[in-house]
Amino acid sequence: MKIKKLSIPAAIISAIVLLSSCGKISRFQGNYSFKTSGTVTMERASVNDATKEEIKSALTSESGQMNILSKGGDSLIVTMSIIGGDVVVMEGKLENDRIVLNPFKRMITVFDGSRNVAMDMDITGSATRYDDVILYEFRYRGTGTSLSYKYTVKESEVKCVAKANE
Repeated sequence: MKIKKLSIPAAIISAIVLLSSCGKISRFQGNYSFKTSGTVTMERASVNDATKEEIKSALTSESGQMNILSKGGDSLIVTMSIIGGDVVVMEGKLENDRIVLNPFKRMITVFDGSRNVAMDMDITGSATRYDDVILYEFRYRGTGTSLSYKYTVKESEVKCVAKANE
C-alpha cells in the first residue's frame, strides 16, 4: 500500500516536470527568417613568424530560413538554410529559458584586407527570445592559413536576429 501512495505523487511530479519542459521548448519551436552579421579580430602572422599584426574583419552577412525543432526533453535542433550558401545544423539545450548551443564546427571565409582566407571555426552560442524575435550571440574561435600568413581568431562579435514567420 505504501508503494502505491508514494508512486502516485511521484507520477504527478514527473508529469508536471515533463509538461513544463515541453512548454518551454514550444516557446522557441517554429520557423524564422534570420540575418547574421559580425566581426572577428585575428592575429595575422607571417609563416616564418617574422611579423605579427592584429586585424579586424567583417564577416559576410548571411540570411535565410531557420527552424527550431524539439528533440525531446530540453534538447533541440536549430537548422539554418542560408540563401545561396550552406546549411548549418546545431544542437543545444534549453537552460534558464535560453537556448545554449553545443559547440560545433564550421568553415567560413574572411577577407583580411587583401585576400579571402578560409578558416576552420569552433563556434558556441546562446539565444534569448523576446516576443517574436530570437537574438543569438555566437563566439567564433579558429585558425586559417594562406601562402604567406597564419591567422588565429582572438575575438569575435557575431549576432543573429531571427524573426518568427507568420
